[in-house]
Amino acid sequence: NFINVNHTSRTGAITLATHNGTSLNEAMRIDSSGNVGINQSSPSSYYANDLVVGGGSAEEGITIRGSSSGRSYLMFADGTSGSERYRGYISYNHNSDVLEFASGAATHVYLNASGNFGIGTSSPSRDLHVSTSSVFPARIESSTTDSRMEFVTSGGTTSIGGFNGNLVFFDSSAERMRITSGNLLVDKSS
Repeated sequence: NFINVNHTSRTGAITLATHNGTSLNEAMRIDSSGNVGINQSSPSSYYANDLVVGGGSAEEGITIRGSSSGRSYLMFADGTSGSERYRGYISYNHNSDVLEFASGAATHVYLNASGNFGIGTSSPSRDLHVSTSSVFPARIESSTTDSRMEFVTSGGTTSIGGFNGNLVFFDSSAERMRITSGNLLVDKSS
């Protein structure tokens, strides 16, 4: 193995290389700006460049090894005391096999081992489970006059949505019902 301190044109870099028996292969670089590249020789070329991992191969990554009963974290801090140390984070709870997402120093989103996704609940019981004290727990917004939620089953497709301020119900072929200005219209739109 080999450590090289490169002072080319007074812009120094520290490189660590491995030797495969015939040649040296750079494994890590700390450039003159203090940016670190692992399997990456130009970490300063990237937008978030303090630590750049990978050289562009088909599969690369970072592994955080934790205990089977502990937690592993990726933390976002804006200070060194109290909750400033973990204002945002991604956490994996190995004991319960739950991936957690936090902002404002609090966990808000959970993905459990069954694939259930919880917003506002740490125990989601459905594919998508939203729990809140808000009157409006969800908002679906479109830049057009028509916005729909679609429901697809093996028996067909149905949807419900808003159209120019009206609540509209569709089956797989056409609009079937609408509520407009307090009136319920079935099989007609006006």
